[in-house]
Amino acid sequence: MATPSGGMDGTLFRYDPLRNLVAFVSFPPPLTASDASSSPGDASAVAGAAAGAVAADSAAASPPGVSAYLILLGGLTDGLLPTPYTPALAAAVGVTHRVATVQATLRSSYTGYGVASLATDAEDIAALVAHLAAMGHPSGGKGEGGGGGGPAPLPLPVFILGHSTGCQSAVTYARGDPVQPPAGVILQAPVSDRQSRSMDGATAPRLAAAIALIRAGRGRELLPRLAGGPAGESGAAVGDHSGGFGVERLDGGTPMTADRFFSLAGAAADGAADDLFSTDMDARALAAGGLGALAPLPVLVLWSAADEYAGPSAKDWAPPGGTMPARLIDAMGGDAPGATKRVVVLAGADHAVSGATATAELVAEVVAFVGQVLEEGAGRDART
Repeated sequence: MATPSGGMDGTLFRYDPLRNLVAFVSFPPPLTASDASSSPGDASAVAGAAAGAVAADSAAASPPGVSAYLILLGGLTDGLLPTPYTPALAAAVGVTHRVATVQATLRSSYTGYGVASLATDAEDIAALVAHLAAMGHPSGGKGEGGGGGGPAPLPLPVFILGHSTGCQSAVTYARGDPVQPPAGVILQAPVSDRQSRSMDGATAPRLAAAIALIRAGRGRELLPRLAGGPAGESGAAVGDHSGGFGVERLDGGTPMTADRFFSLAGAAADGAADDLFSTDMDARALAAGGLGALAPLPVLVLWSAADEYAGPSAKDWAPPGGTMPARLIDAMGGDAPGATKRVVVLAGADHAVSGATATAELVAEVVAFVGQVLEEGAGRDART
């Protein structure tokens, strides 16, 4: 699964040929001959899975013994290998629960986020989930057109883990009434982009420039590279290039539409879609912003106690006085059987959970969460 150089074994495949979007899947260790004899599927299928037989432009069969998929969604500027813990997590869920880990690239990956949106993220996730569903359930029949004459293959459960802004992408997919809802959602480092950007003096004038474009019906246009005046001058005219702060400082030169900048830096009350986790909102506002749609789903929230992007909002998460964990659970409909809600504060963890101790805690929490959801699902299946 993981390699000595920090890379990962797996297969790169194209799930959306039209947009040339790819993902990378790491399957669990191959089943042994004894496993194959006691599990659905045949030895040749196991051998094919071990060889990483996933066609580049078409859905291929899931290897026997895979129980579910875990899709990883990175944050702004991320793509493949979105976090330092990715190899360790993939290995753990693969060995413990035979879950295949899928690293997704979306239209918003790397520097594409400035011209994409949460809506395009949801579309891309839906395309990926459909591709995985077409790969079939290893315990199902060959499906229509497969030559087996059996029932159509059943889709495997899909978990979605969002890191940073990927949390917004995961929520947006789940709230959009998808054909295959996620079996569970994991939100890691759900920092408010609005509150994080508010710590930069360049944000206010740039936000004003974005709002001016949007009001002029030009929200899909790129912001000028130095739109906005010097820090503190919120009334700078659109296109003012004189001595201002621009996207070079805030986003490393990433091209940014007015719509996306407003979504990231604006407030939910004003219609900013990305503003899902700001700690100055009460439970009702958090629910209305999108988190209420997670009520029927199991959700695990992993907050980093030393998140460098949280700023003053970190106090709202910190035990014992921080109220954000309780507000989040209330916003998501509360903890309930079959729809467990849990918030874990990872002590000493940074935004990406790069430390060994925090990584071990994160991996243990995700493995336990996935196992609980799969066990509850198996119990429901046995009763029906």
